[in-house]
Amino acid sequence: RKSKKRGCEAGIARYLNKDGLWGIHKVELTHKNHVLTPSKSWFIPSYRDVPKFVLRVVKDLMDAIVKQSQIYHALANQMNGFENLPFLLKDMNNVVGKERSKEFDETDCRAMFEYFAKMKEANDDFFFSWRVDEENKLMDVVWLDARSRVAYMDFCDVVCFDATYITNHYELPIANFVGVNHHGQIILLGCALVHNEDTGTYKWVMREWIECMGGV
Repeated sequence: RKSKKRGCEAGIARYLNKDGLWGIHKVELTHKNHVLTPSKSWFIPSYRDVPKFVLRVVKDLMDAIVKQSQIYHALANQMNGFENLPFLLKDMNNVVGKERSKEFDETDCRAMFEYFAKMKEANDDFFFSWRVDEENKLMDVVWLDARSRVAYMDFCDVVCFDATYITNHYELPIANFVGVNHHGQIILLGCALVHNEDTGTYKWVMREWIECMGGV
């Protein structure tokens, strides 16, 4: 692909012939506007990797409430510079997030749904909904209590959907539906735990929440 930042056209263009074989259409080996060196290879995604032993250290430090940016700087100091790390900060955050999501096991799910069941038993207007993937693993959950449902009927003029919060342990985004009452106070109108921040996930969350609110 042509570099958008540098305008470099170095690369190989290929094609698939009628026999199903790949052929080379164009080769451009001359780089423009930048100099390639081995030390810059860590900027290429295919060269970046978070070793398993580093991942264990990162998870232990995160459990001790150490910020991810601080962990990354500490690792860079041990390796005598950021350029000596085989991964970027975003790579570390992505891998840790995926590992945390896998740890959302049956025990945690059972505890959460037992709590929901108690809330439902105490008040039948408590609502919760969930869905699972092909392997029957929990994907997303939506829940809200009776007070939220009653408040929404009076204060549904403007609703804010806030997905900026991240849980400390699992790195699963928790989204909140919030509104404002007649005193100018923020009111909670529902919550959701989502496994992935994509369009399909948020469509499901919105549909479940609106259905609970009587389609309003």
